[in-house]
Amino acid sequence: MKMLNKKTALKYTAEIAAAVILSAVVHYFSLGASILFTAECFVLFIFFEHLIFNQKDRFGPLSFFLLSLFLGAIDIIFAVLKVRSVGTSYNIQVYEKSLFLMILWLVFFCTAYGLWMKFSDKKSRKGQKIKKTDSFFSQIKKVNVNTILIVGLLAQAFVFYKILTTIIAVGGFSEAINNFAIFKFNDQNYLLVFIYLLSFVPPALFEKGYKKTALVALILNFAVIALTGRRGIAITTVIISMLVYIHYRIKPISNKVIAMVLVPVVAFILLIGSFRGQNVSLNSKNGFLLDTAAKVTNTVQYGDNVPDMVDKVDSGVVDFQGGKYVLNGIIGIIPRALWPEKPEIDHSSISSQLVYQRSISYGRPIGAFGFAYLCFGYIGVIISGLICGLTTAVFYSWAIKRKQTVFSVLIYAIAIQFFMSITNPESQTKVLFIFASMFITKIIDNFVAKRVIRSSKDVD
Repeated sequence: MKMLNKKTALKYTAEIAAAVILSAVVHYFSLGASILFTAECFVLFIFFEHLIFNQKDRFGPLSFFLLSLFLGAIDIIFAVLKVRSVGTSYNIQVYEKSLFLMILWLVFFCTAYGLWMKFSDKKSRKGQKIKKTDSFFSQIKKVNVNTILIVGLLAQAFVFYKILTTIIAVGGFSEAINNFAIFKFNDQNYLLVFIYLLSFVPPALFEKGYKKTALVALILNFAVIALTGRRGIAITTVIISMLVYIHYRIKPISNKVIAMVLVPVVAFILLIGSFRGQNVSLNSKNGFLLDTAAKVTNTVQYGDNVPDMVDKVDSGVVDFQGGKYVLNGIIGIIPRALWPEKPEIDHSSISSQLVYQRSISYGRPIGAFGFAYLCFGYIGVIISGLICGLTTAVFYSWAIKRKQTVFSVLIYAIAIQFFMSITNPESQTKVLFIFASMFITKIIDNFVAKRVIRSSKDVD
């Protein structure tokens, strides 16, 4: 049996000690929280501490993109601690179950993810002396940077056009900002994919050596997307995509740089939240740091949404939905212009209508684990965790772990969040749209390459 070295043993001991202290603090201030709830907090603290401090790849799925779940878990804990007010307060059993569903999903997600990564590593070692086949997906990764830039600029022009026409349609710029109505009249699914493709432009310019132009494009894209009120998309599409590109193509990004980026990102999240009227009701005894943390975790809203869903399902107000929404992800690729009565595919909107039984102007997300429970109960959470873990590992292996390219890194940056929740209908739709964009980009790349070859022959 392999023994742990002293440094590793101390690191694990520090992690356990920190989790024990944090769990004890939660138990002390929760005033009535059960031992089970405290134990769940301990498990989650251990899990997230390990992800944050011990993962080698800072932008791998398990060390970066799962942080949204961490914020969601803290939001539920804040609701129990009464750091912030929630719409409805429940007995501790509801919050215990909310955290348990998250833990159950994480266990099976990590199991499937870890098994595939080990299998992939073993397969790669065995295949080192075997001649590799040039598969179709391998060819997709080899898209030229000029083609990436062309596709990104076309997407940028289309998005800017839609924003301009919608501003005019709603009565002007100030009206659009006040009501966050930038994309009010547009089919969200295909248009959002065009927004994601904006992330191609700054890295492609940077790759070609136009660093100052890349910075201008970065700021412009961020400003335009921020106008729509979509803070999550603005951050993932612009900031994270560029960081991922730099991390994998230029040089690894340090924890210090990540911490420096977090400050303006948090400020932006809070600013947009205040514009949208998302004021959090906070405990007057909170300090500044705790208030700020509560405002950030409230952007995920799991402290309200997941317990509300659990209570309504377990009390029989809402039935398990079964396979009612299984095909909605495929249906989602059909534009609403062709099918005005197309069923809803956004899991947060679906759960909002079921749980709150009224039309709500914005979605109430409950995560892949919550939606799986809403549909199939515990077995759904287990199967969802396995499927999401497997698809995430396969995609990560293709895009990053094996030889990455500019194109595969950019596709990874915009699509990994959807693979990690692939059992949700809207994630399936977006993955299908992104794959379609990949194929179209490759077709354009082949066409451009043929024209270049033909031109060179004519010159000769």
